[in-house]
Amino acid sequence: MAVAKIINCQVAYEQKESFSHRQSQWGLTASCEGFTGQLGGWVQEEGEQVSEEYNSVSYNQAVVIGLWQSQQDLTAFMESTHDNIIEQNQQTSTYIACQVNRQQHVLTMGLKVLNIPEI
Repeated sequence: MAVAKIINCQVAYEQKESFSHRQSQWGLTASCEGFTGQLGGWVQEEGEQVSEEYNSVSYNQAVVIGLWQSQQDLTAFMESTHDNIIEQNQQTSTYIACQVNRQQHVLTMGLKVLNIPEI
């Protein structure tokens, strides 16, 4: 059963570039058994103009979604490769807070399969 690992991070404005750079260093994940792909970006309110100069909140919100073929594949990654990547890229120093959720595939509704471009 497919699993999505959804990561929401609050990133201080001055850390946005550093966070993005360190996020790009997760390439080792691509070689892990069962890894399907990764999507991500910055949350922007509908109609909001992107401005680094002023915003009503004091941080950016990044969302990263990792897609895995099964919970077993995700667990194996978390027990092996994950911590090594964190230690090497020191990404934890670039965000204020981080929340992780997992969602499992429940039902296919007859839509075409998404073709996720190479990360």
